[in-house]
Amino acid sequence: KFGSLTSTASTGWISSRSTREATTSRSCSTTATERSGRPNSSVSAASDRRFFAAPDVVRVRFKGQSVDTVLIGSGDRTNPNGTDVDNHLYMIRDQAITTYTTPRPTSTVCADEELTDFRCELPLDQGDLYNATSDILNTGSEEQREVAVQALTAADGWLLELANAGEKSLAQTMVINGTIYAPTFTPSTLAGDINICDPQAGTGLLYVIDLYTVQRETINLGPILPDTPSLHFAADGEIRLILPPGTPSYSIDGPGEVDCSGGVCDVSESLPAPYGNFWFQEAY
Repeated sequence: KFGSLTSTASTGWISSRSTREATTSRSCSTTATERSGRPNSSVSAASDRRFFAAPDVVRVRFKGQSVDTVLIGSGDRTNPNGTDVDNHLYMIRDQAITTYTTPRPTSTVCADEELTDFRCELPLDQGDLYNATSDILNTGSEEQREVAVQALTAADGWLLELANAGEKSLAQTMVINGTIYAPTFTPSTLAGDINICDPQAGTGLLYVIDLYTVQRETINLGPILPDTPSLHFAADGEIRLILPPGTPSYSIDGPGEVDCSGGVCDVSESLPAPYGNFWFQEAY
């Protein structure tokens, strides 16, 4: 319930495969109605969000319990120049990480206000997530931040609206020690580009987001369609991100310290010693 899930992705560590019906149009910058073929559909163009990249799943502690945080961004990879959809980045807390020992509660049982079984809240929709777009958690007054923290804690995750016209997530996110790295692409807004079927020289951004407070900064990657950054584990134990060649140099000091130069980003994270190559034998 986070848009029109024409494509599906399984929640797990391994990238999933997406399927989507073939479409034809007069130009590559199609509208949601043209793509769906449903002019009377209840799904508006702005909310016709599609998911093509696999989710990223990270185990964390929340309220003293282990939960999986599922991170995913919306964006139509088949229509990178489209500007009619309002895309979002999502963090969803998945409490269903162990085998159920009891049947799912019925609606009658869930009517009991004292019942705390999270399955009564399923399925989730966008209203169950805290909208962190305004960044009150980090920039508001002390009273505003206190209210925002309570709202985020009570929610089942958060969402972040991508602000630029046509901005979309076209690749999987990556998390290192509580810091999210989420690449996005914003198409060119030049009127002359509208009927050109090749992706134009838009702008690639890399969002650096705190998983818990949603504090964020962006790194301008230049005129590219960015993919998920590659990880590099160096002999000195330092963890670095590898960005596309030609990426401009950039530095930020929060959230996390990131220093990018020559397409290599030092993220001030390291593997605990001893580091190297390890193996394990999986039990049968």
